[in-house]
Amino acid sequence: MMRAGFVEMQLVPRGADRAPSRSFFTWRVDLAACFRRIAADVYRAGCNVWSRYVHTMEANADIVAASRAAYYGGGSINITEDARPRMARLHRVNQALVAAQLRLDEQAALFSDFSHFVAP
Repeated sequence: MMRAGFVEMQLVPRGADRAPSRSFFTWRVDLAACFRRIAADVYRAGCNVWSRYVHTMEANADIVAASRAAYYGGGSINITEDARPRMARLHRVNQALVAAQLRLDEQAALFSDFSHFVAP
């Protein structure tokens, strides 16, 4: 937690010389900094999920194009038998990525709302 910036150590000296051997340390938590750090992590995770979604769609461009043509053209999807497992996997991956993005959006909204309750 210290490495991530959530917790800081604070030196409390026992004497005027502030020598570490004659001092003790306490843990300090800056809530405003924690909320900013968590919000930044949530936004970074959201960007990563979106990048993965774009990469997945580009990697399966042939399946996406066939699916869109069938959807907008009102016909059926004409794909080969070996492309059917890829299409099923693409569907599962897209569902997982959209669900992850929705959860991250909720968390981003939560942490942006908490900034009002913490003193600057």
